Amino acid sequence: MLLCAKELLAAADTSKNAPLEGLYIIAFSIAAAGVVALLVASWRVKKVKKDYEKIRQTSKELEDKQNQMVASMSEHIYTMVKQAVGSTTAIANKIKTNEITQELSTVIENEHRLLDMANDLIEFLRLKSKRVAITSNRYILDNLLNDLTGFLSKNLETKNLELTYAIDKAIPQELIGDTLKISKILYNLMDYSVQQGADQLVLHVSKTRGFNRNFELTFFVHTNLHKDIESDTSLFKAQYDENKNRYESLGLFVAKELASLMEGELIARNDKNGDVEFLFSMAFMYPEITLEHTPDARLLHKNIAIIDNNSDYAQALKTMFETFEHHVSVLDPNKFLKQLHESEPLDIIAMDEKLFSAETIKQLEKAPCYEHAKIVALSNYLSKSDTHYYTKDADFKLYKPTTREALCMLLEKIYLPKEEQVTHKRHHATHLKIHTDTFAKTPDVTSETFALFQGAKILIVEDDIINQKVVSGVLKHSQMQIDIANDGEECLAFLEKEKHYDMILMDINMPKMDGYTATKIIRQDPLFDAIPIISLTALTSPDEIAKMFEVGMNAHLAKPLHKAQLFTALDMFLQQTGEVLELPKEEKPKVLTFEGLDIQKGIVRANGNEEFYKEVLREFLETYKNSARLFEKLITDFRYEQVKMLCLDIKGLAGSIGANELHDLMVDIHQKLIFKKFDMLGDYVKPFYEKTAVLSQTIENYIES
Repeated sequence: MLLCAKELLAAADTSKNAPLEGLYIIAFSIAAAGVVALLVASWRVKKVKKDYEKIRQTSKELEDKQNQMVASMSEHIYTMVKQAVGSTTAIANKIKTNEITQELSTVIENEHRLLDMANDLIEFLRLKSKRVAITSNRYILDNLLNDLTGFLSKNLETKNLELTYAIDKAIPQELIGDTLKISKILYNLMDYSVQQGADQLVLHVSKTRGFNRNFELTFFVHTNLHKDIESDTSLFKAQYDENKNRYESLGLFVAKELASLMEGELIARNDKNGDVEFLFSMAFMYPEITLEHTPDARLLHKNIAIIDNNSDYAQALKTMFETFEHHVSVLDPNKFLKQLHESEPLDIIAMDEKLFSAETIKQLEKAPCYEHAKIVALSNYLSKSDTHYYTKDADFKLYKPTTREALCMLLEKIYLPKEEQVTHKRHHATHLKIHTDTFAKTPDVTSETFALFQGAKILIVEDDIINQKVVSGVLKHSQMQIDIANDGEECLAFLEKEKHYDMILMDINMPKMDGYTATKIIRQDPLFDAIPIISLTALTSPDEIAKMFEVGMNAHLAKPLHKAQLFTALDMFLQQTGEVLELPKEEKPKVLTFEGLDIQKGIVRANGNEEFYKEVLREFLETYKNSARLFEKLITDFRYEQVKMLCLDIKGLAGSIGANELHDLMVDIHQKLIFKKFDMLGDYVKPFYEKTAVLSQTIENYIES
């Protein structure tokens, strides 16, 4: 048998030599392919690891940038304050020269940038400490838009801005949501765009279907800002631009976080032309029963022509007019005179004020459509140009950006007798004085000065808790009795209970019931005839101010509130002097010193607003009061990256509020982290506890002083 096997093998060697060699070749090829596959797989693994490391490094860089933003905040705020002070000095030297306008504008811009930064800093601290609560109440969309216009106008001292509100017909006037947070998000998006150089913005509000098939309320902010924003991975990570000397994305960071808390979505993208646009979407909610009224039949079915150089605004205004069932034509600004000569009779010709001229009016008068038409000049409220346009022949003026309510008021002015106009329907007139001008600033006002009004009873109606605290802080030494209502409904409840107040400070844009509605209800009751109502508002356009007085308000104070103007208002309506008082200039007391806190430095960085500074301190204390305990735990758990983040946060914020000793301690700890001397971190636990304990007590003492 063994012999047989040998013979078979020999036969195989001789008769099947060629096929066996083929098998060897195939086996070798398979082995070679396996080796190649292993090499490729190894290369791919290395590439994946390399890509992952690159992504990790990029993520770490972004995180470091965010941390460095807080850490460097002190230095950069100081730089802006220094700019403002330097500009003020320059103005004193150039008071008789033409250079004063430009210098003054620089000062104003720096002040507003500081106020915006302080606002965002407070919001940042509240977000860090997870103390931002989202509410859900009724609000009026037009009031929110008016607030946006007002806040933007405060920061446009030297810039011109074309802003358009494009509201879809499906959007009701009343909605449900957190009006303060929505307003903050939209303002931050618009302010960022303007600071980056945009001078044309369109806010488009629409109702869309979400991925879950539920309706969403969508805010598109379209800009003419041309930049590749989709590749900017640090867009919503707040950081400082050394060249422009300002924070580019602190507001965007706050907006993104607020949108997330509202279970909404905020993204930035480029349109097909490469222009920047922001998209903010949230749940679409509206009350089942609304306050919307059916327009008077006399306001409907008009023939209207719109001529405006801004095509976005012209189309948005056309949509608003069409809600009143008007027939609307948008004419070419370059050919409108010819088009008007060929037009049917018109009821309204709404024309950009820039197109007005004596020759244009002369040509219009020859057009057949002109005979019975009312001429409306479209004027940009956000234009800072000193140019005076030839609008004397216009019958009415409509301000851009236009809201639906503003358009309704215009139609009422044109077609209804004054006594029938909605805003004029008051029960009766009060005997109280009306102050239509801006309040002058009484010089040398301090918190103690308000003691002149001790015993007076004031009702503050304001939904923003920060504004509540600021006003209350200004008046806390006055010995006045102060009540605070969060909205118009609470205001009416206070009046029903208390019956008498010496003054009401009334915000306009509030949830549940706005300031206009609350004031109209108050003025219908003769019991409250003797109570002056002063509005607190961001928007001071002529139309809105007129509406404030028409519903029964007696004066208006612009936001942000100035202590010296508040004093003048209280003096005018409580003391009945009607004059700006010349207060005796007392020798200023020595600046109180508080261990671990540079008060003067902190106040300067809050734009000189002590009450705002105190509010920042309150937020800092609430956010970081247990930071020493957290520091100790992180060290014990060897979580050094989190230790670094904590120290960077506190380092920047401590410098911003003037907590120099705590700031220096964080610098030391940060140095140890940089050089990886982790074994030395335990030496800082006790000093950390001591410094934070002293600072906490100091802040409490100062706030109560």
